This record gives sequence, C-alpha cells and structure tokens, in this order.
Amino acid sequence: RAVGMAEGARSAAAQAAAALPDLAEPLDGATVVVAVQAAGAQPAAQRWITRWQAQQPPGHSSPSADAAFSAAVVQTRFGGSRAGLDAVDHALDIARRDGNANDQVRAGLLRARVLMYAGRLEEATAVMGELDPYASKDYRVAWQAAALLRLRGDEALVRAAQDQAQALAGERPLEMAPLL
Repeated sequence: RAVGMAEGARSAAAQAAAALPDLAEPLDGATVVVAVQAAGAQPAAQRWITRWQAQQPPGHSSPSADAAFSAAVVQTRFGGSRAGLDAVDHALDIARRDGNANDQVRAGLLRARVLMYAGRLEEATAVMGELDPYASKDYRVAWQAAALLRLRGDEALVRAAQDQAQALAGERPLEMAPLL
C-alpha cells in the first residue's frame, strides 16, 4: 500500500486498502496510518481503524499518536472541515505529548494541508514555519512548503522549495502529495 501511494498509484492503493488482512493477522499503527490514507472511501478507512482498535489490549484507553492521526485523516478526508481541523488539532496535541518527531511532523503537515485547502494560507504558513527545521531533510515537509508557496504566489521561493523537494524526492513524482 505504501509503495503504491508513494509511486502515485492511488487507485491500486485504494483497492488494496479496501481489503482488510486476515483477522488473525495483527495490525500495527504504521500499517493503519498508510491504509486510511490509501482508502478510497470512509467505510474502508474506518474498518481499518475499528479492526486495529479491537486488537488493542483490554484497558487500553488513551489513543496513541497513530490512532489519533488515523482518525484525523479519516475526518479530514471524509468529514466536515471544522470537525476535520478539530481532529487534526487533537492528533497534534497527542503527538506533541506522547509522540516522536515523525508523529509531530505528519500531524503538523496534515494541519497545514487542511488550512491550505480552506484558503487559510497565513495560518498554514505559521504551521509550516514550525516545521521549517525539517524542510532540508524531510521530503514531505519540503513538498508541502513548495505547495504552500505556490498557492501564495511566491514564484521565486517556489523554485527554491521545489529544488529542495526534488533533491529529497528520489524517484517519487513531485506532482502528487506525499504520503504522510
């Protein structure tokens, strides 16, 4: 699934995400995060989350950074914009409290993306400013920075940001938003 998404094969990745693995196969947070991003419809994405939640040990009450991020992805892709932003903020709070740098970066990128789609470019710029230390080493951040600058119309800065994203992209196509 991740490879298909990274290579831009969204429809193939969505088909793969529509089929849950065997019930006996344990799921991990990283797999669920990829599957909900690949899912072509809310029911498919929600099934992954529900299956994963069912595999958590009894008494497991506080959501992990992966669980909060997965829920935020579903809400932003298939729910309303206000509820989506609330879910992203919740995921970002959990990532800052319990997560690692990757958890914080992907939640920050999702927040910036939601704000960009809502036309709230100043707020998205502030979020990307928080992620700037990662722009020279994380393709996702470099790509998102270039996309934001393009929306803002900063052509000179767009070229520099695209060059940075291209340097980090490897064989990935720049035309498609990267998997978070």
